[in-house]
Amino acid sequence: MGTERSDSVFTYYRAASEKFDYFVTGLTGALCAYISQTFTPERLSISPASLELAALLTLVVSVIAGFKRIEASLIATRYNAHTLRLQEQRGQMVAKLSRAPLVNSAAGEILNPVSVQTKIQVIAEVLPEFEKSANDKAEASGNWYKTRNWLLMVGFLMLVASRVWRAYT
Repeated sequence: MGTERSDSVFTYYRAASEKFDYFVTGLTGALCAYISQTFTPERLSISPASLELAALLTLVVSVIAGFKRIEASLIATRYNAHTLRLQEQRGQMVAKLSRAPLVNSAAGEILNPVSVQTKIQVIAEVLPEFEKSANDKAEASGNWYKTRNWLLMVGFLMLVASRVWRAYT
């Protein structure tokens, strides 16, 4: 169970991580736009122009990976929220199970102990699916993070190499 301090630190981390992802993806997109404006197409060959084209394509794929990272993070957060909601509902029902009848004030329904036990069982069955989905999307988000950063680095180095190479031709 989290403490107020650890929850606060995680909230700060999450906001900073999202801002960083938006910044890097946006900056890479702007770099692609700049390269596109100054790029002069030539016949494919072993030349600075071909290397610059390869750099541009690599950076475009990096932008796509950045978007996929953001998407996976958002989906992981949604699954995590559903998981936490179900865990809280199950905990509330278990705590009130000894009282009969149980009143669900949000829905206006009255539940007997048997129907409460049935709802607890349903939650117990679907909860692992939400947890697995959240973990899978969090792992995918991490993989997209690494892919985006690697492509960004390679694309940038290729761009610099093409510009330096152009100076010697």
